[in-house]
Amino acid sequence: MNEDYQWPEMDFKRDYIKGISLKEVSRNFIEEFFSKKFGYSCSLFPSARSALSAVMIQKKLNRSNVTFVPKWSSHCVWDTVARFSNPTCIDGNDVDHTIRVNKWGFFYNTSYPADMTINNSVDSLFTKKEALLNGSDFEIISLPKIIGSITGGLLVYKNDELKEFFDKLIESSSEDLSEHQFQLKMKFMKGESSLYHWGSTEFNNFQTTSVERSFLEAFLDKYEKNIDVTSNRLDILNNIIEKNSI
Repeated sequence: MNEDYQWPEMDFKRDYIKGISLKEVSRNFIEEFFSKKFGYSCSLFPSARSALSAVMIQKKLNRSNVTFVPKWSSHCVWDTVARFSNPTCIDGNDVDHTIRVNKWGFFYNTSYPADMTINNSVDSLFTKKEALLNGSDFEIISLPKIIGSITGGLLVYKNDELKEFFDKLIESSSEDLSEHQFQLKMKFMKGESSLYHWGSTEFNNFQTTSVERSFLEAFLDKYEKNIDVTSNRLDILNNIIEKNSI
């Protein structure tokens, strides 16, 4: 493990899911859980990259479009954008769309011209509504990175009318693909084989399986717990900085 690794380890996830009792959990239940916390409409997807793909489909992006992505963004962002548009990290007047990759709660500022902006805040823990959708149409959050779950991505948006579009996209998605992807993720998590890589087909996967939703429900209480842990760590860090500055 790298010393700067910041997200929940696989060992934690493997041990935790052993004690989870499977039960039927609706997609609406999980979406409502986060909608109440955030104050905006939410749609649940199998992953953050799946949510990003859904936005690009809704906006009808194609290879005539140019999408700005910041340097050092995760390869999954570049891979997903390239499925629908021409990604670039170079400033230019031909940029049509902008993806802000906000890491660790820090907002990525950009002045690039764009008629659509996506905040890709995959690992941010939001404590107030005002921090969401800052100058953007969409906010994307990775649930494994903020609650330690196995799968799950949230798409948050201001326009409630878009809920119907994303519901239809999810419901029309292949259940066989969804099950296939979930099994690959489980095998990858368990370390059974490095060949079980699910990323290359995730751009077309929009449904969550019943097992995924059951696992997600069991991890939901981790959201507030992780906020408390992070807040306590910030207090400790601020005290150290204050003492060292005296």
